[in-house]
Amino acid sequence: MEDTRRMLGRCGHAGGMAFVFSVGGGDATKNISANLVRALEYAEEVGATICGVVGRDGGYTAQVADAYVLVPVVNSSTITPHTESFQAMIWHLLVSHPKLKVAEMKWGSVQAQANVKRAVI
Repeated sequence: MEDTRRMLGRCGHAGGMAFVFSVGGGDATKNISANLVRALEYAEEVGATICGVVGRDGGYTAQVADAYVLVPVVNSSTITPHTESFQAMIWHLLVSHPKLKVAEMKWGSVQAQANVKRAVI
């Protein structure tokens, strides 16, 4: 359980949040993503909010989440890339949101520096 506490870091408390990106969502009975299941059990234990973006049937994440997005299965042969593509889009929206980002985005700051250099020349 100590590894799980370390993995959750500062979100492992009441008022914190565990945000899951997983294709299957974990399944303790099938020993699939057992570390994810343990992390979610710990998040529940400490009263953290659980959110996720999952595919397939959502697995354990969907069972315990306070809120989750279930990416629909469009083609059973492309579940993983379809789910992960949608997760990537959500992740990019989160990390680039002005209220959440802690530093300038690299390409935006590179462009700004290039504009300054052009202006100086």
